[in-house]
Amino acid sequence: MLDSGAEIWVPLCPDYVPGGIADGVSSLMLDALSASAELQTRFPKTSLLFFLADTEEDVLKDFNREPVRISREKLSCEIKRRSLVGSALLFSDAFPDWHVRQYEMESKVRDEIKACPDLEHFFQVYEDKRRERYSLQYNGGVRLASNGVRALQIRHYAQYLLLREIMHEREQLVLMNYQTENLRAVTKIHSFQPERRRLELVVY
Repeated sequence: MLDSGAEIWVPLCPDYVPGGIADGVSSLMLDALSASAELQTRFPKTSLLFFLADTEEDVLKDFNREPVRISREKLSCEIKRRSLVGSALLFSDAFPDWHVRQYEMESKVRDEIKACPDLEHFFQVYEDKRRERYSLQYNGGVRLASNGVRALQIRHYAQYLLLREIMHEREQLVLMNYQTENLRAVTKIHSFQPERRRLELVVY
């Protein structure tokens, strides 16, 4: 697929800092850019579509999208500077009905947890790791209770499931992502999803 010239989707988190979101190109974005450059050197017919996830306004107080827009502009400049064949978009621009569909997917995940012990076990295994991250990101460093951690775990798992769904709808089959446990949402079959060709993953 890469030899023939696939378009690769690359979702990216904003540059989170304590208390908010910065307006720069984060270390994670730089890792993605370096991996992209290596990929395009090896597979010159590929192209890249970077998506910056400005999707937290419903859970972050006084969410300001402007720093994320500035970050997207800087990321676009970095893409051009590195001579990558690709572009950068915001989730809110690319997927205007994102939150409606995300909430629907969260409901499906909650139902799946009740029916699937493996999924419940997955969330339990990563609860402490996620508590530390979410407490800093969403709660000013104050330790989140288990129910708060679980709600955010379901939220982000649902986001990966929804991205997978949208990629199938748009006939895009190659996802590039950093190594995260939430890639389980991309690689596992869930009872509420139709059987489809699996996405191909490039992990950096």
